[in-house]
Amino acid sequence: MDEFETDEAAELPQGSATSVRWTGAASIALAHQLNEQCVELLCGLATTSSSQELPQFVLQNRDQWRLLEFDARKRVAAFPFVIIDLRFKDAESWQRAADGHLMSATDFQLFSSVRSKLVEDLILETLLFARQTVREDANVAKAMFGMTSSVASIIVSLTLPQVRTVAADNTRLLRVRWDSDPEYWGDLLVASRGSDERAMAALRRQGKLLFCGELIESHR
Repeated sequence: MDEFETDEAAELPQGSATSVRWTGAASIALAHQLNEQCVELLCGLATTSSSQELPQFVLQNRDQWRLLEFDARKRVAAFPFVIIDLRFKDAESWQRAADGHLMSATDFQLFSSVRSKLVEDLILETLLFARQTVREDANVAKAMFGMTSSVASIIVSLTLPQVRTVAADNTRLLRVRWDSDPEYWGDLLVASRGSDERAMAALRRQGKLLFCGELIESHR
Protein backbone atom coordinates (compact mmCIF):
# COMPACT_ATOMS: atom_id res chain seq x y z
CA MET A 1 0.00 0.00 0.00
CA ASP A 2 1.49 3.36 -1.05
CA GLU A 3 0.41 5.15 2.13
CA PHE A 4 2.88 3.12 4.18
CA GLU A 5 5.94 3.85 2.04
CA THR A 6 6.92 6.80 4.26
CA ASP A 7 10.46 5.57 4.95
CA GLU A 8 11.27 5.29 1.27
CA ALA A 9 9.54 8.56 0.38
CA ALA A 10 11.56 10.45 2.99
CA GLU A 11 14.75 9.48 1.16
CA LEU A 12 13.65 10.97 -2.18
CA PRO A 13 14.95 14.41 -3.23
CA GLN A 14 12.61 17.31 -2.59
CA GLY A 15 10.46 18.02 -5.60
CA SER A 16 10.77 14.49 -6.93
CA ALA A 17 7.88 13.65 -9.21
CA THR A 18 7.52 10.30 -7.47
CA SER A 19 7.27 11.80 -3.96
CA VAL A 20 3.61 11.90 -2.97
CA ARG A 21 2.69 12.99 0.54
CA TRP A 22 0.00 10.79 2.10
CA THR A 23 -2.95 12.70 3.57
CA GLY A 24 -2.47 10.87 6.88
CA ALA A 25 1.23 11.76 7.22
CA ALA A 26 0.50 14.24 10.02
CA SER A 27 -0.99 11.42 12.12
CA ILE A 28 2.11 9.23 11.98
CA ALA A 29 3.85 11.07 14.83
CA LEU A 30 0.84 10.37 17.07
CA ALA A 31 0.90 6.72 16.03
CA HIS A 32 4.56 6.58 17.05
CA GLN A 33 3.70 8.04 20.47
CA LEU A 34 1.00 5.43 21.08
CA ASN A 35 3.30 2.68 19.90
CA GLU A 36 6.04 3.90 22.23
CA GLN A 37 3.59 3.85 25.13
CA CYS A 38 2.66 0.29 24.24
CA VAL A 39 6.32 -0.77 24.01
CA GLU A 40 6.99 0.82 27.42
CA LEU A 41 4.16 -1.22 28.87
CA LEU A 42 5.49 -4.44 27.35
CA CYS A 43 8.97 -3.76 28.72
CA GLY A 44 7.49 -3.26 32.17
CA LEU A 45 5.48 -6.44 31.81
CA ALA A 46 8.60 -8.43 30.91
CA THR A 47 10.44 -7.02 33.92
CA THR A 48 7.83 -7.38 36.65
CA SER A 49 5.40 -10.17 35.72
CA SER A 50 5.67 -13.89 36.34
CA SER A 51 6.19 -16.30 33.45
CA GLN A 52 2.59 -17.53 33.84
CA GLU A 53 1.27 -14.01 33.19
CA LEU A 54 3.30 -13.35 30.05
CA PRO A 55 2.01 -13.89 26.51
CA GLN A 56 4.31 -16.02 24.38
CA PHE A 57 5.69 -13.19 22.26
CA VAL A 58 6.89 -11.47 25.44
CA LEU A 59 7.93 -14.61 27.32
CA GLN A 60 9.95 -16.05 24.44
CA ASN A 61 11.84 -12.74 24.08
CA ARG A 62 11.82 -11.74 27.73
CA ASP A 63 15.50 -10.79 28.00
CA GLN A 64 15.27 -8.71 24.84
CA TRP A 65 12.30 -6.77 26.24
CA ARG A 66 14.08 -6.23 29.55
CA LEU A 67 17.23 -4.91 27.87
CA LEU A 68 15.43 -2.56 25.49
CA GLU A 69 16.73 0.97 26.05
CA PHE A 70 15.11 4.28 25.16
CA ASP A 71 16.42 4.68 21.60
CA ALA A 72 15.74 1.03 20.79
CA ARG A 73 12.18 1.36 22.09
CA LYS A 74 11.60 4.28 19.75
CA ARG A 75 12.91 2.24 16.81
CA VAL A 76 10.58 -0.64 17.66
CA ALA A 77 7.64 1.77 17.78
CA ALA A 78 8.41 3.56 14.51
CA PHE A 79 5.67 2.04 12.36
CA PRO A 80 3.38 4.36 10.36
CA PHE A 81 0.31 2.71 11.92
CA VAL A 82 -0.90 1.79 15.39
CA ILE A 83 0.37 -1.57 16.70
CA ILE A 84 -2.43 -1.67 19.29
CA ASP A 85 -5.63 -3.46 18.31
CA LEU A 86 -8.99 -3.43 20.04
CA ARG A 87 -11.16 -5.47 17.69
CA PHE A 88 -11.06 -2.79 15.03
CA LYS A 89 -12.33 -5.31 12.47
CA ASP A 90 -15.20 -6.62 14.64
CA ALA A 91 -18.32 -4.49 14.09
CA GLU A 92 -20.47 -6.77 16.26
CA SER A 93 -18.24 -6.22 19.30
CA TRP A 94 -18.22 -2.48 18.73
CA GLN A 95 -21.98 -2.33 18.38
CA ARG A 96 -22.23 -4.11 21.73
CA ALA A 97 -19.88 -1.52 23.23
CA ALA A 98 -21.92 1.35 21.76
CA ASP A 99 -25.05 -0.16 23.30
CA GLY A 100 -23.41 -0.13 26.73
CA HIS A 101 -22.40 -3.80 26.95
CA LEU A 102 -19.07 -5.53 27.22
CA MET A 103 -17.50 -6.52 23.95
CA SER A 104 -17.78 -10.18 23.00
CA ALA A 105 -16.14 -12.59 25.43
CA THR A 106 -12.70 -13.94 24.65
CA ASP A 107 -10.10 -16.11 26.33
CA PHE A 108 -7.36 -13.72 25.29
CA GLN A 109 -5.88 -11.59 28.05
CA LEU A 110 -2.53 -9.89 27.56
CA PHE A 111 -2.22 -7.83 30.71
CA SER A 112 -2.77 -8.93 34.29
CA SER A 113 -5.34 -7.15 36.44
CA VAL A 114 -2.66 -5.29 38.42
CA ARG A 115 -1.88 -3.33 35.26
CA SER A 116 -5.47 -2.63 34.29
CA LYS A 117 -5.20 1.14 34.93
CA LEU A 118 -2.16 1.46 32.67
CA VAL A 119 -3.95 -0.56 30.01
CA GLU A 120 -7.12 1.51 30.43
CA ASP A 121 -5.14 4.71 29.89
CA LEU A 122 -3.51 3.27 26.77
CA ILE A 123 -6.86 2.16 25.35
CA LEU A 124 -8.42 5.54 26.12
CA GLU A 125 -5.67 7.44 24.31
CA THR A 126 -5.90 5.02 21.40
CA LEU A 127 -9.67 5.41 21.10
CA LEU A 128 -9.56 9.20 21.38
CA PHE A 129 -6.98 9.25 18.59
CA ALA A 130 -9.05 6.80 16.52
CA ARG A 131 -12.25 8.82 16.99
CA GLN A 132 -10.57 12.08 16.01
CA THR A 133 -8.88 10.49 13.00
CA VAL A 134 -12.18 9.06 11.72
CA ARG A 135 -13.75 12.50 12.06
CA GLU A 136 -10.96 14.05 10.00
CA ASP A 137 -10.59 11.31 7.37
CA ALA A 138 -12.17 7.86 7.61
CA ASN A 139 -9.80 6.41 5.04
CA VAL A 140 -6.79 7.50 7.07
CA ALA A 141 -8.33 5.95 10.19
CA LYS A 142 -8.94 2.66 8.42
CA ALA A 143 -5.34 2.54 7.22
CA MET A 144 -3.86 3.72 10.52
CA PHE A 145 -5.78 1.30 12.77
CA GLY A 146 -6.59 -1.59 10.43
CA MET A 147 -10.23 -0.62 10.91
CA THR A 148 -13.26 -1.58 8.84
CA SER A 149 -15.74 1.01 7.59
CA SER A 150 -18.50 -0.30 9.86
CA VAL A 151 -16.29 -0.03 12.97
CA ALA A 152 -15.22 3.47 11.93
CA SER A 153 -18.87 4.50 11.70
CA ILE A 154 -19.55 3.24 15.22
CA ILE A 155 -16.45 4.80 16.79
CA VAL A 156 -17.09 8.23 15.31
CA SER A 157 -20.62 8.20 16.78
CA LEU A 158 -19.44 7.55 20.36
CA THR A 159 -19.66 10.32 22.93
CA LEU A 160 -16.69 11.02 25.20
CA PRO A 161 -18.39 9.29 28.17
CA GLN A 162 -18.98 6.24 25.97
CA VAL A 163 -15.33 6.19 24.90
CA ARG A 164 -14.22 6.30 28.54
CA THR A 165 -16.61 3.46 29.40
CA VAL A 166 -15.32 1.29 26.56
CA ALA A 167 -11.73 1.89 27.69
CA ALA A 168 -12.53 1.02 31.30
CA ASP A 169 -14.64 -2.06 30.60
CA ASN A 170 -12.61 -3.82 27.92
CA THR A 171 -8.97 -3.80 29.05
CA ARG A 172 -8.84 -7.59 28.74
CA LEU A 173 -9.39 -7.36 24.96
CA LEU A 174 -6.33 -5.27 24.18
CA ARG A 175 -3.89 -7.05 21.89
CA VAL A 176 -0.64 -6.14 20.20
CA ARG A 177 -0.15 -6.83 16.52
CA TRP A 178 1.82 -9.93 15.61
CA ASP A 179 1.30 -11.35 19.12
CA SER A 180 1.12 -14.82 17.57
CA ASP A 181 4.55 -14.42 15.96
CA PRO A 182 7.22 -14.43 18.71
CA GLU A 183 9.96 -14.99 16.13
CA TYR A 184 9.12 -11.76 14.30
CA TRP A 185 9.11 -9.83 17.55
CA GLY A 186 12.41 -11.41 18.56
CA ASP A 187 14.05 -10.38 15.28
CA LEU A 188 12.62 -6.87 15.60
CA LEU A 189 13.88 -6.43 19.16
CA VAL A 190 17.37 -7.70 18.32
CA ALA A 191 17.63 -5.44 15.26
CA SER A 192 16.42 -2.41 17.21
CA ARG A 193 19.29 -2.81 19.67
CA GLY A 194 21.92 -3.13 16.95
CA SER A 195 23.37 -0.87 14.28
CA ASP A 196 22.18 -2.81 11.24
CA GLU A 197 19.81 -0.32 9.66
CA ARG A 198 19.32 -2.56 6.64
CA ALA A 199 17.99 -5.37 8.86
CA MET A 200 15.74 -2.92 10.70
CA ALA A 201 14.35 -1.55 7.44
CA ALA A 202 13.64 -5.07 6.19
CA LEU A 203 11.77 -5.94 9.39
CA ARG A 204 9.74 -2.73 9.23
CA ARG A 205 8.84 -3.61 5.66
CA GLN A 206 7.81 -7.09 6.79
CA GLY A 207 5.63 -5.56 9.51
CA LYS A 208 3.97 -3.30 6.95
CA LEU A 209 3.24 -6.28 4.72
CA LEU A 210 1.75 -8.24 7.63
CA PHE A 211 -0.40 -5.26 8.57
CA CYS A 212 -1.54 -4.72 4.98
CA GLY A 213 -2.40 -8.42 4.79
CA GLU A 214 -4.73 -7.96 7.75
CA LEU A 215 -6.31 -4.95 6.04
CA ILE A 216 -6.93 -6.91 2.84
CA GLU A 217 -8.40 -9.82 4.79
CA SER A 218 -10.78 -7.52 6.69
CA HIS A 219 -12.16 -6.06 3.45
CA ARG A 220 -12.98 -9.35 1.76
